[in-house]
Amino acid sequence: LIFIDEASMIPLNAFRALDTMLQDITQNSIPFGGKLIVLAGDFRQTLPVLPKSNIAGILENCIFRSPLYEKAVEHLDLTQNVRADLTETEFKDWLLRLGNGTLRSSHPNSVRGQFDIPPQCCLTSNVVESVFPDFSVDRTKSVIVTPLNDDADRVNERILSVFDRDSPVTEYRSIDTVVEDESNKICQVNTEFLNSLTPSGMPPHHLKLKPGCSVMLIRNLDSSKGLCNGTRLRVVSLGTNVIEVCVISGNDKFTGKHAFIPRVKLIPSDTSLPFKFQRIQFPLKLAYCLTINKSQGQEFETVGIYLPAPVFSHGQLYVAFSRAKRFGSVFVQIDDHSHQCMDNKNQEARTINVVYNFRSRPDL
Repeated sequence: LIFIDEASMIPLNAFRALDTMLQDITQNSIPFGGKLIVLAGDFRQTLPVLPKSNIAGILENCIFRSPLYEKAVEHLDLTQNVRADLTETEFKDWLLRLGNGTLRSSHPNSVRGQFDIPPQCCLTSNVVESVFPDFSVDRTKSVIVTPLNDDADRVNERILSVFDRDSPVTEYRSIDTVVEDESNKICQVNTEFLNSLTPSGMPPHHLKLKPGCSVMLIRNLDSSKGLCNGTRLRVVSLGTNVIEVCVISGNDKFTGKHAFIPRVKLIPSDTSLPFKFQRIQFPLKLAYCLTINKSQGQEFETVGIYLPAPVFSHGQLYVAFSRAKRFGSVFVQIDDHSHQCMDNKNQEARTINVVYNFRSRPDL
């Protein structure tokens, strides 16, 4: 029995590759080689990421566009939200309306696509201080989410500067080099330019950490020890060649376990670069603030949603709000923008929700 979680994010070519591989292994032409597969997911959440693609391109890259999806998939609906508190009926119903794109703003000056942030949520002008008011207590179940990597990095640096002010910052610098092969003959690339790059899914050249800070692993290192991409860790000690960490998220079997993280060789998957380069660095990033896409599948006690600009892709706001258990656990900071606004005096805010209209919503 094969389980695949977050199936809504699987690109179509990966779905086809899985089918081809299983047919090849089992030596038959039955879909998926006759193996039973459970696809768990919700198409209200984020879809496959296709850089610089339009809506049609993203939808055509979803697994429900595959003939296999109609021919070999049986739909079983799960209707109970087990993350939200049992008594939070209003919160659960509101989340479904948010995910379906049926919410509309009642403000007379609202624009198309805007909706009102519920008054039960905590609107704030400083989401960092609201979500992390005191680092002397455990904050491993708190997080801030935002749409873009650059904004997440800035918020993380800001939090690190106030975290344990008496503790010095340890900085690790990466070693960046161009990878030369027959298809990559551009070698006259300045090292300083490579250092300035931080492609998606890569650690920064200047990795700044403090003992006790929260970090996230961004590569699969050892699944038998729970060290997988997306696992949140707490730094125990900072060495020259290894960093000792403690697992604080993921499987309960691994929570509290200590591990040592080495420097590894990383190659970005960003195909927009005209050359290939490799970075030798610890596969870690600060985890106080995550991108909305990276937070999918995780659960927190307190969630801060920072929107310097509106979300730009399907399901991002649904994912952001559904990381929490109740309205009162969500802190929202919205910066002024042409498509969103926040009135701290009257405790009112509205922003754009992006939901693509499927002809038939393929719920899993």
